[in-house]
Amino acid sequence: MDFHAEGDFDVKNTPLAADDVTTGTAIGRFALDKQYHGDVEASAKGLMLGFGNPAEGAAGYVAIEQVTGTLRGRSGSFAIQHFGTMDGGNFELKLLVVPGSGTAGLAGISGSVTFSNESGKHGYSMDYTLPDEP
Repeated sequence: MDFHAEGDFDVKNTPLAADDVTTGTAIGRFALDKQYHGDVEASAKGLMLGFGNPAEGAAGYVAIEQVTGTLRGRSGSFAIQHFGTMDGGNFELKLLVVPGSGTAGLAGISGSVTFSNESGKHGYSMDYTLPDEP
């Protein structure tokens, strides 16, 4: 069945030590810690990798976060994969539910997510499918 969910979230990005000894790069690493509110009531933990110079309007990042809680009353977890770029101040972001990542009441979930940031308040909108309840 097709569904839509929306709400807001709080996020904390914590810089992690650079991995330049292993990779020989200046790729930034960040731990993600989120709290989702609204149709999704959940916490999320994840890892983000980024490179570029956001202050000059050019950068890219990838991330995966595991969301654990309830989605419209169904309990379980699923993962969201992020792919974002910024060029000349133009931002493009693609967020997808990782196939096969759903557990318990969220097993079989698929879909896409959009994030917004208006006046420092983060929001999400999610279009997703879930199998009928057993």
